[in-house]
Amino acid sequence: MRKRPRPGPFSVPVDEKGKVMTRIPAFSRLHAPTLTILILAACLAGLPRAGQAQTAEQQAAIVTVIESQLNAFRRNDGPGAYGFAAPNIRTIFPTAEVFMDMVRGGYGFLIDPAAVEFLDVRAKGGDLYQAVRVIDRDGKRRIAIYQMERQEDGTWKIAAVYITEDPDAAV
Repeated sequence: MRKRPRPGPFSVPVDEKGKVMTRIPAFSRLHAPTLTILILAACLAGLPRAGQAQTAEQQAAIVTVIESQLNAFRRNDGPGAYGFAAPNIRTIFPTAEVFMDMVRGGYGFLIDPAAVEFLDVRAKGGDLYQAVRVIDRDGKRRIAIYQMERQEDGTWKIAAVYITEDPDAAV
């Protein structure tokens, strides 16, 4: 007599006679309302939680931080602009003067742009990313993606700025 293999996680259910079961008893006892609730719960599990989703309030706070830093750049207020930098930026650039040297060297177009347009904000990880279209005084268009980091006190700071060409710019 041949021994039947022990059931595993991927085995097919069989009855006492070895016949493949087409209905699993545990599932056949569930009622339609219970199944509906289970399916609904599974679908809702994939949606973002209220604490994770960005709100209009969060986006407004982020826009205010970015606008405030741009205004500080425009006024040549290095310490004011530096105040909006997240701790990781302050570690790399330990003083407002060093920070402003970096801005002038690689992000000079942010100091006095001709126009700024706030685009969408997206969540990734624990941070939010705010896209900003920037047009410099020469008419060159760029997209600045601000990585925003929420601080323990609830405020937002700028953790990084990634620059890319504006895909809508005329070629």
